[in-house]
Amino acid sequence: MATLLVRGVPDDLYTQLKHMAGLHRRSLNQEAVQCLKAGLAVETSPGEKPDWEEFTAFMQDAWSIPVVDNRTPDEIIGYKSNGLFD
Repeated sequence: MATLLVRGVPDDLYTQLKHMAGLHRRSLNQEAVQCLKAGLAVETSPGEKPDWEEFTAFMQDAWSIPVVDNRTPDEIIGYKSNGLFD
């Protein structure tokens, strides 16, 4: 497997990538590889550049969708008040 070193990453982009890695429970490297795969998988016609700002805005909107389930984590897992499952 090849190694890629990226220099000059803007602080805000690094922060966003780190945040997304945490949300996906991935390492920073794994998240960067996934972003590259997703970005390169976008079909574009020759000479047309993908709109990264639109893609980034879409991903931020997708992750900001509220959670509708009001149950506690214990209720979701199925713990009773004594700490045991049903």
